[in-house]
Amino acid sequence: MAIFMTRSIPLLLLLGAMLGIAACDSPTRPSSGPQLPPPPAVEGDTVTTESGLRYIEIEEGEGTPAARGHEVRVAYTLWLEDGTGIEQGTIPWFTLGSANLIQGFTEGIVGMREGGRRRLLVPPELGYGAQGSGAVPPDASLIFDVELLERRTRSQ
Repeated sequence: MAIFMTRSIPLLLLLGAMLGIAACDSPTRPSSGPQLPPPPAVEGDTVTTESGLRYIEIEEGEGTPAARGHEVRVAYTLWLEDGTGIEQGTIPWFTLGSANLIQGFTEGIVGMREGGRRRLLVPPELGYGAQGSGAVPPDASLIFDVELLERRTRSQ
């Protein structure tokens, strides 16, 4: 019994530390679940790209448009097409075109300006496709509201 207690104390401490870290709020940690309200109505012209991505410019922003190879920092909210909230959060700096993000998301950021906001309407083939991912079912169309917080060229 003493051996069990001696070995289990470090494991319990490690488990407690892991749970404490997981419970900490972080601006980059996404929140998810049914507490997210459905996507708000937005107005504007819908632009359809060659790939089939559709987006609505909610607010244009200022400065140089983001392009592939630029580093960006974005805030986002993700819903399924039926309005089910999936998650929201902030993605720290990543390079457009080289990050491991879905194609429709990165394509939708190209051309945005700092402070700009867009509604992205991502078809399944530009999202998670037939396999889905986590709370996103297979062949799901996605809705993202994205705000470009900052943009910089890689040399900045």
